[in-house]
Amino acid sequence: AGAEGGSLVTQPVVLDGAKLTVNARVGGEMRVRLLDVSGKPIPGFDAADCQPIRGDGVALPVTWKESLGGLKGKPIRLEFVMKDAELYGFDLTK
Repeated sequence: AGAEGGSLVTQPVVLDGAKLTVNARVGGEMRVRLLDVSGKPIPGFDAADCQPIRGDGVALPVTWKESLGGLKGKPIRLEFVMKDAELYGFDLTK
């Protein structure tokens, strides 16, 4: 995503991890929203609830006000909201 910003939404995935990391180069800012399968934001996991991600790394941590553990086993979509950023991959781990 360039300076004007952009986003990417994944297909539904079943959440089986408690931590999310991203492999990215973020010159501006990246945030991650968690959505239900219909595309509605999950309370506590909206972009405003996500700590801004900045930097360049293969395992930059993604954190929200809430813990991912409460969503374990549920199908979700991830929306990556970015400005001046390159997303190479993400990993959900225990």
